[in-house]
Amino acid sequence: MRWVRCRGPRVPRIGGLAAAVGLQERGWDVTVLERSAALPETGTALGIWPQALGALDGLGLGDAVRAAGRAQEDGVVLRPDGSRIGTLRVGRMREPVRLIMRPVLLGLLYGRLAPGTVRFGHSAEDVPEADVVIAADGIRSRIRERLLGERYALRPAGGHVWRGTSSASIATGGEVWGRGRKFGFTPQADGLTNFYAVRYAPMPETADIGELREAFGGWCDPVTAVLDGVRPGGPDG
Repeated sequence: MRWVRCRGPRVPRIGGLAAAVGLQERGWDVTVLERSAALPETGTALGIWPQALGALDGLGLGDAVRAAGRAQEDGVVLRPDGSRIGTLRVGRMREPVRLIMRPVLLGLLYGRLAPGTVRFGHSAEDVPEADVVIAADGIRSRIRERLLGERYALRPAGGHVWRGTSSASIATGGEVWGRGRKFGFTPQADGLTNFYAVRYAPMPETADIGELREAFGGWCDPVTAVLDGVRPGGPDG
């Protein structure tokens, strides 16, 4: 009998569950060890590009993701004053990019696994002997550190990122590029807006909503509208 252990971090990762689905459907006896007590109920969205949809087709989940996600149309790249830099021609691809909420995608992957595959409340120290161990525990992987030490330790990239969901509703996704700063936005299927903001500067002591609004204050719409729809202290703000 073949075994594979897919170790998950505090919040279940898409890669770990996807690997578990693929291996299980090919006859492997799979156990996923997950530190958290349950799947998350909140979270931001991510774009699923055609290549990723093809991989999900191979797992039998492509159509479900297409149905649950929102097709993204051509987007824009703007300057902070609203002038246009260019257009994102995603409509030229063989099928649209789909924006899907992370908890929804995790739920679809989880539902594809046999009952009992995921053992919630288990940490890396609980890994028993197995033929293969997949350490899908993120960029701060404790298993990687245990095996390789500081050889592949994290290094600062020179910036910090905010991610969240806004109550603002927009029709078109895109990005706004400024000096040392970038703000991205994509419409969700539920009428909300997924956003991310990057600032290349030393990390502030308190990276809260006030810091975010100060960093991108005075920028063109939809940045202003998206920030107005962010509620501090919310699960995705």
